[in-house]
Amino acid sequence: MKNQKPDYRSFMLRIWIEQTNGEKWRFSLEDTRTGKRKGFASINKLKAYLNEITKEVADFSKDTNEPKNHSWS
Repeated sequence: MKNQKPDYRSFMLRIWIEQTNGEKWRFSLEDTRTGKRKGFASINKLKAYLNEITKEVADFSKDTNEPKNHSWS
């Protein structure tokens, strides 16, 4: 997976409850290609990050004029 296309990303999602002053959900994404991990203190921050990286892919695709045929079924 070292030569992934820019329009393909793979992550390991981890979800857990932190027990400090009440229960809080925490999230992390690990890039399966690089091993880089990014943590999130809320689901809203996780969603914002996913929106940001998918926008980067869409912007790259527009710049290269490559057709996109995504099927999410």
